[in-house]
Amino acid sequence: MFFLSFTSFLIVIFLAHHKRFKQNKTKTLSVEEIRFHITNFLFRNYSLYSVDTLKSIIKKSKEHNQTIIEILFKIKQTLNDLPTLRLEYLYKELSLSQVSAKKLNDKNWAIQIEGIKELVGMDDQTYISEIELLVNNPHHLVRIEAFFAMLKLKGTEGLTLLEILEYPISDWQQMQIIKILKERVNVKLPDFSQWFYLANISVACFAIRLTAIFNQTHLINKIVGLLSINEHPLRIQAAIEVLIYLKIPTFTDQIKALSTTNNKEVQLSILYFFEEFGTLKDIIFLRDFLYDNYLWTDDELFLLGLRVIKKVFNDDSRFFNFAGLYFSNQQAMILQVMEESK
Repeated sequence: MFFLSFTSFLIVIFLAHHKRFKQNKTKTLSVEEIRFHITNFLFRNYSLYSVDTLKSIIKKSKEHNQTIIEILFKIKQTLNDLPTLRLEYLYKELSLSQVSAKKLNDKNWAIQIEGIKELVGMDDQTYISEIELLVNNPHHLVRIEAFFAMLKLKGTEGLTLLEILEYPISDWQQMQIIKILKERVNVKLPDFSQWFYLANISVACFAIRLTAIFNQTHLINKIVGLLSINEHPLRIQAAIEVLIYLKIPTFTDQIKALSTTNNKEVQLSILYFFEEFGTLKDIIFLRDFLYDNYLWTDDELFLLGLRVIKKVFNDDSRFFNFAGLYFSNQQAMILQVMEESK
């Protein structure tokens, strides 16, 4: 009995010693040691460090894959083109791109964004279709990150994603797209008219306004084609804004044909058009537009209409007499407009 107990004791001691021996043999590498070996691979002893060698070294580390990814990104911030290509190659060879790709399907939106940034940061095109699916993610920050990731990976070709956007495009997104397009001066701009009739009205209106921002005057006939009473009011509004922005007054008749609209935004846009381009020939139209559409029942519309008429007359007394004759019940507003010029 004593012999068996003593033997069991020796076995326990041996196993414990063997475990410590194995732990020492596979000593955990520190973050600094990992960074040292990766740096050697990239710069100093590239010929002595094969990818397989580096893999075997890093496998000795107990560090999580995420730590390795963070190390690679910190190194990348200081690299020029050639080492960057090696680093991106290393990222894929260590199967870290797969780690990042798994994050795209995570239930946590912050982790999804992290995965997108990692793949884009390493210029990894492998999972581009998976990123594309996220442009309609329920979380708005994931949608935005995915959309701009596609622009970074595909350039202006990524704008074709506008066709599949299901959510309204935000003002911030629009500003960033404009910024990107302006920065790429040597890149041919797409034909924005291909998106004028998208079901996503926010994207359609953005495309219409892009024609003005990038001075695509060759699309003016297509812009004027939107000036139909049967068209979506927001498309009409955007089209009128383009004419005003590009200072094109030659489509007055098409604007006047919209005067029967009951949509306030379109009514405001019509008045803004004549505020910019109106002449004395348009005075009767403006009078009828205010009167026939009962715009005098809406203070905002009626005040703007009076201001437009006053600007067209360019004469206080003629305006006062005209407005007093046709809108005698609105003396307070007429006097308010008169006071604004003093």
